[in-house]
Amino acid sequence: MILKKIIWTNHAKEKMKEYQISEARIRRILKAPARIEKGIVEGTVAAMQKTGKKRTQELWVMYQDSP
Repeated sequence: MILKKIIWTNHAKEKMKEYQISEARIRRILKAPARIEKGIVEGTVAAMQKTGKKRTQELWVMYQDSP
């Protein structure tokens, strides 16, 4: 994915605050995902990266790629 200008929704901003995830972390997931799947909402894509060493978790980002 070529990184374009990202338009953040209010919902996304709130979730980033809630889970203490930075904008840079989101951009890193979009730039180098470990896995990509079709999003649960029509016209979206979901990207994932694993986090942590001992107790791994998955961070998922869902986005809509516009032309």
